[in-house]
Amino acid sequence: MSASSDEPIRILHVVGGMNCGGVETWLMNVLRRIDREKFQMDFLVHTTKPCAYDDEIRSLGSRVIPCLHPSRPWKYARNFRRAVGENGGYDIVHSHVYLFSGFVLRIAHQMGIPGRIAHMYPPTDMRGGLVRPAYKWLMNALLHRHATHILACSQTTLEAVRRSHAGFHRNSSVVWLGIELEH
Repeated sequence: MSASSDEPIRILHVVGGMNCGGVETWLMNVLRRIDREKFQMDFLVHTTKPCAYDDEIRSLGSRVIPCLHPSRPWKYARNFRRAVGENGGYDIVHSHVYLFSGFVLRIAHQMGIPGRIAHMYPPTDMRGGLVRPAYKWLMNALLHRHATHILACSQTTLEAVRRSHAGFHRNSSVVWLGIELEH
């Protein structure tokens, strides 16, 4: 974590874009209430298009950092390293991009980022094809090798992650994503 207790813990959340989806809305609720003297949250996104929460994120002192080409691994890795380098070091990378989190956390590990969290949600895109099983196997292997923690939004999702690659991850648990009901 941060070398000095005077410095906030720097967290980089990796998401597709900060629109009004479930995890994005949950992240915004956290950002609105977090102690910004203790934690600095930034958002690495896979788009340059404006998203619903971008302006509010910036108004709260956080950054929206584009990192393009997730479908082109070598280009994405170069973009990721550049984006992280230009925006200072991070103590934690918290990835919310399902199986692709394996690749994200591999890069973070190579960069020496000590906290690497994969937050798993039920998949929304179940495209098949001949390459998909190999992709799933590789990304699961990367997740289990490079994640320091695996979080899931439900017990069912966590069990699926545990079954996906040789059993239990040493640091895995369920985090219930509460929402504000007053809105």
